[in-house]
Amino acid sequence: MLDGIFDRTSIPLLHRLLNLTAARERAIASNVANVTTPGYRRKDVAFDELLKEATDRGFLVGQKTDERHMDVGGARGQSEPVPIQEIPGGAVGVNGNNVNVETEMVELAKTQLTYMVSAQLISNNFKALLASIRGRT
Repeated sequence: MLDGIFDRTSIPLLHRLLNLTAARERAIASNVANVTTPGYRRKDVAFDELLKEATDRGFLVGQKTDERHMDVGGARGQSEPVPIQEIPGGAVGVNGNNVNVETEMVELAKTQLTYMVSAQLISNNFKALLASIRGRT
């Protein structure tokens, strides 16, 4: 019953955004940790594609009355695994490694800002829900 309340807010989408940024931070940490590993290839999350996929899902959820029916819609932001993939290209060093520490630091800063903004927005959503429950504006 409470799930229906959250599905009408941006909380599920923000939850998915937090999961994506956390996965990207793990990928960046792995890249930095392997900056001197010969042959290591930079890894990342297809952040934009996965976020667009999450936002394209509607609020409407179809009810399946038969196993053969397709899923329609779904709760946004569900905890789905976030794939971390190898990124081809980039300048490759003499050891076959394509990690650039400066690039990783810039991406880490952007990812941390996105995470902080998402966390603040989800906090604001919960505060608004709490205010609604208490009958205050």
